[in-house]
Amino acid sequence: MASVAPFRGLLYNSARVPDLGRVVAAPGAPIPPDEPLSVALLLNPAGGQAGDAAALMRRWRHEGVLELDARPCFYIVSQAWRERGMPERTRWGVLARIPLSPDRAPAGPGPGLSPATALYSDPSGDAERLLESAARRPADRWMSAPDGTDTRIWRTADPVFARTFAGAMEPLAAWVAEGDERLAAGRTPDGDRLLAFLTRLESPALGILPYHRVLRGSRRFNARSLAGRAAAHFDVKHFSLESYDHRGEQIRRKLRESASRGRIASALYAGGDEFFLYLLKEEAEADELLGGIPEPLRRLDAAVLDKGLLEAELGLPQGEDHGPAAIRHTADAGRALGWVDAGEAQAAFLLNPPSREQIAAVAAAGLRLPDRSACFLPQFPAGLVLDPFEPAEERPAGAGAGEAG
Repeated sequence: MASVAPFRGLLYNSARVPDLGRVVAAPGAPIPPDEPLSVALLLNPAGGQAGDAAALMRRWRHEGVLELDARPCFYIVSQAWRERGMPERTRWGVLARIPLSPDRAPAGPGPGLSPATALYSDPSGDAERLLESAARRPADRWMSAPDGTDTRIWRTADPVFARTFAGAMEPLAAWVAEGDERLAAGRTPDGDRLLAFLTRLESPALGILPYHRVLRGSRRFNARSLAGRAAAHFDVKHFSLESYDHRGEQIRRKLRESASRGRIASALYAGGDEFFLYLLKEEAEADELLGGIPEPLRRLDAAVLDKGLLEAELGLPQGEDHGPAAIRHTADAGRALGWVDAGEAQAAFLLNPPSREQIAAVAAAGLRLPDRSACFLPQFPAGLVLDPFEPAEERPAGAGAGEAG
């Protein structure tokens, strides 16, 4: 059930910050040295503590850098973007508060800085059409990213729209798909809530990329010996790439071909001519390896790679500190291969993205996607709207009073 609630957002004062593109950021982005008002300062406070970010936010509110909307709003979002070789598409979504499940990261007193990405399933598209119909006026905020993505925001406090939209969302399935919930969670009068950017799973304008795994610092890694050890559960094929075609595209093509045949696959590059394709054997042969993975996670390439190779063969379970050994993640296959070529990594494990059907099946089973298994495009930048996680009726002294349409 998709329970959504409006909130009083904190927005950059357009008089103080006319160019939002200079201050918004992705989580973990470096702090621009010449931008003292960058949201990166909130995401990565100097002391590394949530309290530091909250104190800086309070100061910016007092100085008029950030303004608190006068009334609770839904923040409707459109993002026009272009994927490689494709025409421009427009994805619709909404910023809202959703309940934080008890098994998620505990909510603290800090503000909601970077919204988690939440998907909702709505084959009819009725909820998305409500968003589009409420955005038939000039946007309240907009920005163009360096990659050409044009993001526009409309805020609405209309009670009729709020009731209609919340009612349309209520029967739909929704789940958190990506994001650091520690940066998005907070406590409100009606319980722990999460700042979320909700977008429709079935939208053709939703792009889905895999997060590739890049290995460095592992004493147990050797491409040839790994292929031999993994042969009990994987069909391992060594292959060479053609010189006339981009190697990243050649690897993606081999992965897509494997998926079209119903095979769970990952590709390994360890430099030079060290390319391997790992194809999971029949389920009966792999059951011992994947016994701890519930259905339908064992049908996800990322889950099989994490459990069957990184953990079982290299001793690198997800989410743990492995000392000098480490896994980096990137959605850019070319960057992953480049790190290996530059000697900054030992190997790159490349993957197919999960399909919409796989994502929906995982959610229907009450499970979560493996960490860093999918990158949803276009990404929503942090800083366009922040959530102070305060009761709707409160209005702190010194806060701005932006009007909502």
